[in-house]
Amino acid sequence: MTSLSIHVDYRVFTDLQAIALYFFCKIEYLNDRSRRKETELVVLREWGIKNGIMGGAPGAYMYFNYKGYTLSYSSVSTYSGIMTAIGNSKPVAMLLQAAVNDYHWVLGVGYRQYPSTGDCYVRIVNGWDNSSNYYYKVNDANSANWVSSKSYSLS
Repeated sequence: MTSLSIHVDYRVFTDLQAIALYFFCKIEYLNDRSRRKETELVVLREWGIKNGIMGGAPGAYMYFNYKGYTLSYSSVSTYSGIMTAIGNSKPVAMLLQAAVNDYHWVLGVGYRQYPSTGDCYVRIVNGWDNSSNYYYKVNDANSANWVSSKSYSLS
């Protein structure tokens, strides 16, 4: 799998930013060199501030509707659900908790499972750099807690 190029210069990487970047990187008009991911993030940020929405599945639905697309989403609460969603080309926004007041959204775009050890990993985009070459180890005491997640599709 090639690395998915998503980079966010804002201090907060929300699920809405992650989903917007994932899908807009795949939509033709962003392939036009006159538009860039950063431009879309500015539009998204201004829209979010104007409407008081910076994240959440309902906010994502409203934003994509505003842009002329229909976004569908559903809760995913198991690793097998994540594998199914990603296998069906539906990225998964995951909220992770590293400490009591330390939460971060990541975007699951792939997975790895090792039957010999039982280890399960989700390939993630964390929003801090231009890479999807990070993995979140599911059910590991040394990893952040997986709080919630939703899979998304666009039509």
